[in-house]
Amino acid sequence: MPAKNINSESAKRLLFAEDSLLNTAIKVDDRNKAMQIANNVLQAISQDPSLDLGEKTKIKEFILEKIVRLRVDSLSDLLETSSVIGSATQDTDTVSFKSLVRTFNQFKRLNGALAFVRTGFLSLIQGMSSELWNCRTW
Repeated sequence: MPAKNINSESAKRLLFAEDSLLNTAIKVDDRNKAMQIANNVLQAISQDPSLDLGEKTKIKEFILEKIVRLRVDSLSDLLETSSVIGSATQDTDTVSFKSLVRTFNQFKRLNGALAFVRTGFLSLIQGMSSELWNCRTW
């Protein structure tokens, strides 16, 4: 489903139901489909002025929770996952600090699984986490 055809109600159907497209893609290990759904929903909610901050936060945190749990077996998988995480967390006002920390910790685990990209990527993630930490207001 293209992002332009997604509104808040269709986003909820794509995500939250037990038999939603995202949950189904994850259950059958269709990583590409899960990433496509996540990216389309994230793009759609970023362009939907009718969604309030609470709804955007709920949707983004749900996507983050699902995506960071997917198995990462290659550099390509890692890049796809980081793209979705980056899209979901670029506006830190729509993601809780707790969710950012949980995502960062999961991402460190993913990074550890791919030792061949560890040095450069971990530095990038640590730099991002420092920026996120500095952007949060208490």
